[in-house]
Amino acid sequence: MSGAMSVVAVVGGMAQLASIGSAFWLGGRLLRKALRTGNEPERLLGLHLVLAIGVGSLLLGFATLTAYSEKPLPSMLFDAITVAGNTSTILGLMAALWFNYHVFHERRRGGLVVASLSSAMMWLGFVVYASAGGIKSEGLYGRESWPYVGAMVLGDLWVITDALRFRSQLMRRLALGLAEPLVVDRLLLWSIASLARVGLVLMAPLVSALVHTQALRVALAPFLLLLSALMIFGATVSLWLMLAPSERYRRWVHARYATAR
Repeated sequence: MSGAMSVVAVVGGMAQLASIGSAFWLGGRLLRKALRTGNEPERLLGLHLVLAIGVGSLLLGFATLTAYSEKPLPSMLFDAITVAGNTSTILGLMAALWFNYHVFHERRRGGLVVASLSSAMMWLGFVVYASAGGIKSEGLYGRESWPYVGAMVLGDLWVITDALRFRSQLMRRLALGLAEPLVVDRLLLWSIASLARVGLVLMAPLVSALVHTQALRVALAPFLLLLSALMIFGATVSLWLMLAPSERYRRWVHARYATAR
């Protein structure tokens, strides 16, 4: 099992590094474009990638590794890195919520209310989480994390629902030649990446709640790490194809949707 665990750990580490690297590259590209065009959706999506998937994942991943190392970080430094990682993640997820508002609910009160409430719930959930000792290494994924995790998942579900709803509308227009195949495809890829993020956010709290023995956790660890790596890889590929598709992929999308039409 130790050999399998080592292989899975390497695969997981490679997936995480690919995710963080692509987030910085794609996010930086979008932010540079937003500086030229002044477009708010591009700026918000770039901030989401850089803050949530780039900085947040990097800091929280480092904190998790040090929590289980032979020489853990000093408590104050560990707490500072964990708070900074969670703060960056929340800001990045807020950027995704407001991106969703600008793209699908511009100047509509309902979308404004949902984006505002979801943002406030994440901050409130994090305050509850931190106040209950959740940022300590011994309680990263206990019951105190549930309100925080729930707020993040609800925000992501709103993003996914809107993308799939609008894609369904565009599919009907596509049949009449009134929609662009790449736009329809990007909405699907954005939904896949967001759904993978939901799975990653839920995994640790669910394992903590459902698996109560250390022996079972050790037995499940390789499978859970592999599942996590697959979701990270799926989200990374989806975002890359959505934001930086190759010419070959563009042709394939046009051919695929032409067949469907």
